[in-house]
Amino acid sequence: MGRLLAFLILASLIASGCLDSTSENRRDAVETPATHGKEPATNTEVMIPEIDGSKHYTEVDARQAKRIYDEVEGVVVVDVRGWPLYDAGHIPGAINIPEKEVEGLGSLDKEATYLIYCGGNGQSIRVGEEMGRRGFKNVYRLVDGYAAWRREGYPKEKT
Repeated sequence: MGRLLAFLILASLIASGCLDSTSENRRDAVETPATHGKEPATNTEVMIPEIDGSKHYTEVDARQAKRIYDEVEGVVVVDVRGWPLYDAGHIPGAINIPEKEVEGLGSLDKEATYLIYCGGNGQSIRVGEEMGRRGFKNVYRLVDGYAAWRREGYPKEKT
């Protein structure tokens, strides 16, 4: 019964476009950085893009996201996947506000800088659009989400 439920959840996430079915197993060993924000990015030639004020969010790749994570003071990392995937593995220090619980955005500071992601793209695109409609000005969206972060070998943690 448990395996059937897990299969159904996985199948629905793949169908929704927010889980990269080719990504590594999300339940493998955990790696965490010594301190959030203190570890240098692996490629210092990667530029952090300016926020595009004409859009609800600014897209970044995994290397740019790592620079933001390491260097932007006070950045808030938001995982918009459901809690089972968040618990299985996420970017260290990320808070979990699932797409289906966007009312949780109301408690966030609209002036802060955010890095949002899901397992792929779908959910983070929708949440990024919603954040823009709600007046958030400094939102970066990690293209290809947690799958891209993992492919680069960046730190991860489990709850």
